[in-house]
Amino acid sequence: PPQTAAAGGGGGGGRSKRASAASPIAGGDGAESPGGLDAMSRQAEIRRAIEGQSPFYKMVVDHLGSDWTVIALSLMFQTGLLVAVRNRVAKNVRDVVKAQEATGLLRVGTNKGGVVVTMSLSGSRLCFVGAHLAAHLQHAGRRDQDVMEIVSQIRLGGRALQEIDFDAQFHHVFWMGDLNYRVDWDKLDGKPPGTTPAEHKARFDRTMAAVEAGDWPALWKADQLLAHQQSGFVFHGFKEVPLAFPPTFKVKRSAELGYKAKRNPSYCDRVLYKSLPRMAPHLAAGPVRAYAELPTSDHKPVSCQFKLDCVDVPNLDETATRAVMAATTPRRSAGAGAGAGAAGGAGASGSGGFGTGPGAGTGDGAAAAIDRGTSAVGSGPADPSGGVAAGSDSHRFVLRFTNLRGSDLIPKDWGDTSDPYIRFYSDPAGLVAPRRADGRRPRSTHVAKTLHPAWPDAEVPDLVLTARTLSDVAKSHLFLAVVDDDAMDEDDPMGQAVLPLGPVVQAALHGDCGRGSEQFAAHADMLGSSAGGDVAHRFRFRLPVTLATSNFCPVQGGGRPTLCGEIEVVMPGSGVTLRHGGEDSFQGCGCNVDGCCATM
Repeated sequence: PPQTAAAGGGGGGGRSKRASAASPIAGGDGAESPGGLDAMSRQAEIRRAIEGQSPFYKMVVDHLGSDWTVIALSLMFQTGLLVAVRNRVAKNVRDVVKAQEATGLLRVGTNKGGVVVTMSLSGSRLCFVGAHLAAHLQHAGRRDQDVMEIVSQIRLGGRALQEIDFDAQFHHVFWMGDLNYRVDWDKLDGKPPGTTPAEHKARFDRTMAAVEAGDWPALWKADQLLAHQQSGFVFHGFKEVPLAFPPTFKVKRSAELGYKAKRNPSYCDRVLYKSLPRMAPHLAAGPVRAYAELPTSDHKPVSCQFKLDCVDVPNLDETATRAVMAATTPRRSAGAGAGAGAAGGAGASGSGGFGTGPGAGTGDGAAAAIDRGTSAVGSGPADPSGGVAAGSDSHRFVLRFTNLRGSDLIPKDWGDTSDPYIRFYSDPAGLVAPRRADGRRPRSTHVAKTLHPAWPDAEVPDLVLTARTLSDVAKSHLFLAVVDDDAMDEDDPMGQAVLPLGPVVQAALHGDCGRGSEQFAAHADMLGSSAGGDVAHRFRFRLPVTLATSNFCPVQGGGRPTLCGEIEVVMPGSGVTLRHGGEDSFQGCGCNVDGCCATM
């Protein structure tokens, strides 16, 4: 039987204040487990919230009964979302967060928009979206804009994922509701939208003929959502189970299926889903069902049941983040200057230098050697406690990029250009160690005034990982956030690419790209691998760069934004020199770490 239930969409709810920022559920913080809360008080709280405001959600809660715990209820006028789990798994729920964005009148009206509930269930990070998008046949572009606004304005993940669209962050995303996309015969036939009564009747009759014949593929060919998705305008990466039933709008309010001739029957009510590449095989979607017998409104409700296999969470060294950050964020200190680090790697020059070799200043466990932005991965002894002791960058896996470049990126500046750089995030969030005490993620330098950047290898930082084993690395994902550098304003997100690390590890171990990895093939063109000497094998990739507000380059002649290059896993004890990139430079102390002097 199902263990998690989500009900959402348009059509009834109480007014709620518009909020673009994420906020924890009432009664707990974002890290609290609902299983540790009093289930009866939670149910009472939910019932009070919907009493007299939302008969539909009251009916849902009554139907679920006492075997279920309501995790969250989010209402925004005609848009709502309720998420519940069975009592026996409620103790495994963590990090429940709610957010919402209004897209109605003047882009602030709450009659249209989206509500979001996210949570972690037994380690699987789940995101549920309930949406009510712009109505009417001719407003397909406006519906696309609603989706873009919901995704771009709701920022989740805090600093850990602040530049990544929320629909790209989670292991699995479920998007449901009255999306309002219509069956559009005129668009299919390449004609402008007909506006006369006769033209409307012709559309209605054509749809009814397909319905009576059970010709669902014909209706799908004319579906606006599928057409816009295939064109790259909206819902990049989302999937949908083919619908094998009559359209659910616009129906007569009765227990039998009948249509009002005022509107062309359409599949307005949808359930879409997508997963991160490694997680995709662990989610199976069942058929979508429509409930013609339920006379709730001029829509018939739909449902889809999924089977989710919770997977092992990568095992990270909990002490590694702090220790790696300390090792790669040098400070001025007496006696820590020239001459340190004779054996473990490149020696440091000037204040702020540290060594990794035996007897180098601070002993066998000395911190990584740093020479104006570089340090060495040496071969000093590991910390017996399993943590990252000083100098134990030598016992960490490192990701190294070469030939990293982009093409057809999104222009963000005047003159249809940008100043792009890349900031690196990960799932799990702690996989890539931050480089500074403020938790800022590693980033490359920016390339000025171009939509086709090529980053010099030395200006793309090596990523020190906190994973304990290669198996843990293989279970992870890397996010490459492309950002426009603005000197006078906040930097602008330009999109993100998702790189599953399983094929990268496979290339490191076996020298092949894992061409049989179907979940990766959907996200990258695997172009082969080449030997990287005795250190690692390089994995070549080409990844789509997606952005909530655009998935194609609007500059004339531009194509789909992409990132490509090579990545390799540098094994512990390899003795190579770490690259820190050049963007975090701060010339005041010679350590090339922005803000270093301010924190001494």
